Amino acid sequence: MKQLRAFLGMVMMILIGVLSIDPAGQAQNMLDYLFPKIPAYRTDGPLTPPKFVIKVPLPIVPVNLNFYQVQPIAVNEAYVQRLVAAFDLKAAARPSRGEKWEVVEVGEEPLQQRSLTVYEASGGFSYMFDNLLFVPTDRQPKLPSEKEAYDLAIRFLMEKRLLPADAVRDIKQVHFSKPTLIERSAKDEKNLRDIVTSIEVRFPRALYGYRVRGPGSKLYVAFGEGGRIFGVTYVWRNVKKAAQTLPSIQPAGAIQLLQQGVGVLDAYPDCVRAEVTRMELVYWMEGPKTVQRVSLPVYRVEGQCVSADGKILGDFQAYAPAVMNAPFGR
Repeated sequence: MKQLRAFLGMVMMILIGVLSIDPAGQAQNMLDYLFPKIPAYRTDGPLTPPKFVIKVPLPIVPVNLNFYQVQPIAVNEAYVQRLVAAFDLKAAARPSRGEKWEVVEVGEEPLQQRSLTVYEASGGFSYMFDNLLFVPTDRQPKLPSEKEAYDLAIRFLMEKRLLPADAVRDIKQVHFSKPTLIERSAKDEKNLRDIVTSIEVRFPRALYGYRVRGPGSKLYVAFGEGGRIFGVTYVWRNVKKAAQTLPSIQPAGAIQLLQQGVGVLDAYPDCVRAEVTRMELVYWMEGPKTVQRVSLPVYRVEGQCVSADGKILGDFQAYAPAVMNAPFGR
């Protein structure tokens, strides 16, 4: 156990804290928690945590939770060349600053320029037609339907051997994003029409029934007119379940931690009451530029912010610790 605790501290940036908390409403205990360094997207949040009010049943969480060891990947010339071949690029791949590889194929016209960026820290990559995704247009392109885009994405990823085994393929759970240009009249200050420029298929990931969140969980395929591929974003680390488990912090205890200022809260500055409408256990994955060795479970909390005068300000999002710093053997 001591060796595993040392391992956790060495291989991942983890916040370890000790707070006094009473998760069962009884005598207080000292809680030694583990929590990844999840960035906050708002820097102007409330100075003191709002009062958290639970509006939904809390999730049922096991007494012990798994964590996952991220499998290292060698991002070398051979790895990059396999991706170059998958996207039929002719330009040479070269190492670049920032521990990444880059390929840029100019093409005969500006709209034909393609690029591939591969990150050494994760093996994740981004492929795109640089000038097509946001090119102005005066008409609505003929885009594939959601079902057609889904089928095209599945076929492409399978042909290129880029479809992970743990990607959620149920079309009802797949998300479709549709970037939109707004044509606006400067004279009348009115929106004239919306033009959907592409459709992006986004595949979720789950580890033994729990969703994976964070910038390191992305498998997006974007299509333009006629089903032409505009871009692919792939950040999907291979993981292996650790031999030990970690004792869980139950949801009520995690809410109390948020109440004490632990975790990450993205909320409006004048939010005094946070009404919780959704809470789930998820696994966190770092972004493609970060070396990650361990994926920990955390709670993702969502809901609405309410001001002191009872006005609904908008949505909030928070992450709270889900495990204690005391590994158990099986």
